[in-house]
Amino acid sequence: TDVHDDTLLGPNSNIVLKLNEAVNLPAKEFLIGHVINLNISSVNPRKKFKLVFHPCDWVYGGLTSDIKRIWNIPVMSEDCALYFQTNRPPLRNHDDNYFPKIRAEMHIWMSFLFSRGIKIPLQSYYDSNERLIELSEKYFSENLIFYDSKALGVASQKHKIRILDRYQMYSYQDWIKMAQFHGVIQQDYLANSRKISLKFSSLLLTTFYFSLTSFAILKKLLQRITKYF
Repeated sequence: TDVHDDTLLGPNSNIVLKLNEAVNLPAKEFLIGHVINLNISSVNPRKKFKLVFHPCDWVYGGLTSDIKRIWNIPVMSEDCALYFQTNRPPLRNHDDNYFPKIRAEMHIWMSFLFSRGIKIPLQSYYDSNERLIELSEKYFSENLIFYDSKALGVASQKHKIRILDRYQMYSYQDWIKMAQFHGVIQQDYLANSRKISLKFSSLLLTTFYFSLTSFAILKKLLQRITKYF
């Protein structure tokens, strides 16, 4: 579909407008243009959940050839899907109910990178270190753009996303920083007014997150003290 077709613009045309923004930003190496990705479940490993190469698998949007290139991947093998059924996982983030060696979101994205000749030194989804984070962010910034559900005009019917969950995911501001660091965009990519708005929103979200976290800790502490006495 021609993403510039004005007949596509309905009551909420956000996703079409963002699609135009993405495909008009050339990808660095593997794709023609950038591909939009919903930030819900696009995990930021610099926060609480240490998952690298984990973009959301709900929404990918871009040029047809680019989407086909990303999704032209093999089905996860049975050995990979049932790996932790017979192998002991590391103690860190131990999840007894999850058997695959890597997460489904990681399988999609890493398979695409493998098809482009990229070798990733990752043994399982438990692996996370600074080198892996840097590699993950490099290929994210060069090929994807993260947008939140409001920016795209979409909503999840599967999950109710809480404010604390949103803090753990990549934001558009996070993508801006990654893209500038890896030379994908220049420092003046955003207008100054938009930069201020994004920074203010990010500050509010961070402050709210730590306030809720502190309140939860204090509540548990008071419950223990009350129980003790």
